[in-house]
Amino acid sequence: EKAEELDFGLIHADVVRENVLLEGDKVKFIDFDDCGYGFRLFDVATALLKNRQEPDYPALQSALLAGYRSVRPLRTELFPAFLMLRGSSGPSSGGLPHSGTGRSRSP
Repeated sequence: EKAEELDFGLIHADVVRENVLLEGDKVKFIDFDDCGYGFRLFDVATALLKNRQEPDYPALQSALLAGYRSVRPLRTELFPAFLMLRGSSGPSSGGLPHSGTGRSRSP
């Protein structure tokens, strides 16, 4: 699969539950300091990463993907790879253990 075939555009890049606010039937996002251009599958992986140990994770993953696809198409063949990449992208990723050898970002 070629990268050109994946959905690429403006992404939040830090869609975790702490950055999602619910107000009635409205959903609002905060903390846009990581946003930029990237693969939209990265945003989906970010949203799901910290929830992998939840007992209802398969249902959560299915619901998120179905909801996303109700708005725009999304190819997910490489989803496991994006989940792994997101999990290894830093100490705050909530995914794979951090080796401590990476550089942290300054505020």
